[in-house]
Amino acid sequence: NLMTPSESVDLLLLTGAVLSRLMSSGDQRATTETSLNHGREAQDAASAQHLDAPSVEPSAQELRAHALQELLDNTGQGFMTLLPSGRVQEGFSSAVERWLGPPTRGAYVWEYLAPHDKHAAGWVETTWGLIEDSDMPLDIVLKGMPARLNTGEQILSLQYRPIPEGRENFELLALVITDVTEQVQKERAEAAERELFNLFQCITSNRRGVLELCEEARENVAALGCEPERQVEVLRALHTLKGNVCTLGLETMTEICHDLESELAE
Repeated sequence: NLMTPSESVDLLLLTGAVLSRLMSSGDQRATTETSLNHGREAQDAASAQHLDAPSVEPSAQELRAHALQELLDNTGQGFMTLLPSGRVQEGFSSAVERWLGPPTRGAYVWEYLAPHDKHAAGWVETTWGLIEDSDMPLDIVLKGMPARLNTGEQILSLQYRPIPEGRENFELLALVITDVTEQVQKERAEAAERELFNLFQCITSNRRGVLELCEEARENVAALGCEPERQVEVLRALHTLKGNVCTLGLETMTEICHDLESELAE
């Protein structure tokens, strides 16, 4: 089972701190071992001349970076870091590249997301402007960010975690990406079953009433094709249609009508 996004980020930050401490002490041990082996290496130098030059040992910083990259790549989730300006930082998990392609360092995150979901990318860009240009608390602004990215093939959840947490002026923002395609498909299938059962109950208990609602719904759908200047009529028809499908227990259609109503009202 995969860790939750929150658990994964916490583990990532904790592991980074632990690795830093371990590698720091590892530097000291490496210095001691080098001194002890110096004499032995000098004795073996003559016999080793015919061999290729020894490979350069990776530095502590390189080892830490490699260890953190291994951690990122094995969480099963996507991780990338962003500057307060919204620009992409270097370093990301393999899942990010597999799902969305390699990010370009220095590009704005909404530019990176736009080829996959223009609506979500525009939402991110608009909301990001509130981070610097608004007096709203950071956690409120981040809650206004899009929670999902629909690539057409996958549905990815998006979670935004400031680093360090609990501060308004963050240094980095961790974008945690999780593939929730199967979960969403399961939820949709369960919703379809509920709606079918609800409709069956309505028909068996009040067949005439259901037929009347369906006829009214047909008329309301036809009214949605009115000219833009008749928006009041369109909104009224949409609102009535939402009430009809809600009465029949059609949750998905109710949500669609509600979203359309909100967009038209704006």
